[in-house]
Amino acid sequence: MRTRVRAAAFAATCMFALAACGGGGEESAATGPAGDPVSGGTARLLIQDDPRSLDPALLSNDVNYTAAVGNALYGQLIVNDPETGELTHVLAESLETSDAGATFTLTLKPDLVHSDGTPFTAEDVKFNWERMADPATGSPYAGNAREIDELTVTDDRTLKIALRNPNAQFSTEIVETALNWIAKPDTLRKGAEEVNDRPIGAGPFTLTEWRRQDVIALERNDNYFDQPRPYLDALEIRMIADEEQRLDTVLNDGADLAQEAQSPAIARATDSGMQVARSDIGGGIAIVFNTQQAPFDDVRARQAINHALDLELVDDAVNQGTGVVPTHLFPKESPYYKDIPLHTTDKSRAQTLLDELAAEGTPLTFSLTVYSSPSAQRMAQSVQTQLGDLRNLTLKIRTIEHAEIGGIFASRDFEAITSSVPANGLWIRLRGGAGNNYSGIDDPEMNRALDASRRTNDDAELTEHYEVVQRRLAELSPIVYFQGLAQTLYAREDVGGIAVYGRGSPRVDQIWLQPS
Repeated sequence: MRTRVRAAAFAATCMFALAACGGGGEESAATGPAGDPVSGGTARLLIQDDPRSLDPALLSNDVNYTAAVGNALYGQLIVNDPETGELTHVLAESLETSDAGATFTLTLKPDLVHSDGTPFTAEDVKFNWERMADPATGSPYAGNAREIDELTVTDDRTLKIALRNPNAQFSTEIVETALNWIAKPDTLRKGAEEVNDRPIGAGPFTLTEWRRQDVIALERNDNYFDQPRPYLDALEIRMIADEEQRLDTVLNDGADLAQEAQSPAIARATDSGMQVARSDIGGGIAIVFNTQQAPFDDVRARQAINHALDLELVDDAVNQGTGVVPTHLFPKESPYYKDIPLHTTDKSRAQTLLDELAAEGTPLTFSLTVYSSPSAQRMAQSVQTQLGDLRNLTLKIRTIEHAEIGGIFASRDFEAITSSVPANGLWIRLRGGAGNNYSGIDDPEMNRALDASRRTNDDAELTEHYEVVQRRLAELSPIVYFQGLAQTLYAREDVGGIAVYGRGSPRVDQIWLQPS
């Protein structure tokens, strides 16, 4: 059977995200100018952060960071429709399984070439995926890649994939990660300098210049397989860390469009009449506790922080009240909803737990690792302020750059850290031993439920399994959701073809500009 994201499950997570990502007025339709696409021109796109490398394994396929860069240089194997979950094969011709997700066959489209004209083959995909799984590469998606047990090339277009654990939704692992981006192996073998100066892939654009912390300048790839795309002659990707400055730059014609994950800016963009393309995958952003070491190997420490925080105050600080805190794993409209709150503010209970720990000689002292972005700093300040009046608790804020995150997760060098935990990624984030289970939680009962949820498409069975997951999450508190996921691309009215897939990842090959 040809794999796709199951419509009912996807609709449930979409409903959760719509509830979690509200704010502002009604979402505008991302239609753009009327008429057929027009070729030519240079589009100016804003993102939050400069990549540490143009190596696809080190880029983040996420609206928060470098999704546009990866899509421009390397294209995509597969994309999905954020509204329906249906898959579209781009560089891939098909991805099929006949054994409920234990093995897959990936077939590439015929006659694909890299931007330098050399063939793009199944061997290239195999090399990239195996390299991504190698801890030495330092990819933030190493855990996803290590879910692949064996790769076998049968011809230039065909790759056989055996998974370590059956996963009927393996397509999601590709769509939402850097598994979607394939670079020419010869370039990767030559090292970082070659990759950063002369990256070669099969994407719609090629690099002309990268000025760090300023601009990535790209020009049209005339060897791109899907002519007449890309429609643009050139694409400039610029970095602005502050979301309000990004929006003001677009509003004042300093840029044409921007990736955005911050609710206040999305609300303003919508209220300003901009086009907004949204990707709603459910889940949220959470404080993730490292349960594999002190102090958060003790459930009481995790529960104390969970009870101590008023997450509405965190939302006020981060989103000026435009976001919605995910109090349950699924919304009431979802077939998987159970009235099992994941969070209850109870400062008295928090203080009791802290006093217990202190009486045993282990007063709670920990660091919270957050990014340097303005919104992350607002979140950290709110948490620090709220915890400041509790006894037997010491909190330090540790600020990092996004480029550091792969190494931090790989070495588990944190006590508490912020990370997204999407609703369609529960297994990889919460299953004991899974590659991106950053909390390290390993609960047999939750493990069994998560395993079973990946092997069925029956709503009744899924509801039963997800009830176990919700109950164990509430009891064990390995994470604390504090913000729903908002993943968008907004644009001026003269920009055509804005579309996103996965986690708000922009389809830069489709963008075009209306002539002035």
